[in-house]
Amino acid sequence: MAQVVQKDESLDWIDKVDPVKVYELLVLCAGAYGHERTQNHFVSCWKSDFGDWSEWRFEGSLGFGGKLWRHRAFVIKEGFVPALCVDCYQEHRNKKRQKIITKTNEELLKLLVDAGLRKQLKK
Repeated sequence: MAQVVQKDESLDWIDKVDPVKVYELLVLCAGAYGHERTQNHFVSCWKSDFGDWSEWRFEGSLGFGGKLWRHRAFVIKEGFVPALCVDCYQEHRNKKRQKIITKTNEELLKLLVDAGLRKQLKK
């Protein structure tokens, strides 16, 4: 008898976000390497069947520990909530990098809002 594999709905949101826009945002806001080949590799990994990754090291302005976190989505009452955010190693964090992290995460949230996946948080 064939084994039935249940689909992981927490990853469904990934196809609704344009990975090119995500990478361009990393380049513009967080200093990720802007070479076309690097972007193409990112996009390829984002869309691949084995794309169940949670972090992408882009380094950039955040140093060696500069990473994009692509969370599977956390569960709240309404269902799955997708999450994208950047961060860096705690020991590399300073005021300048914290500003970069805050701005980049605000822009990543806007991408999710524009894709209809999140509601804009009130300030």
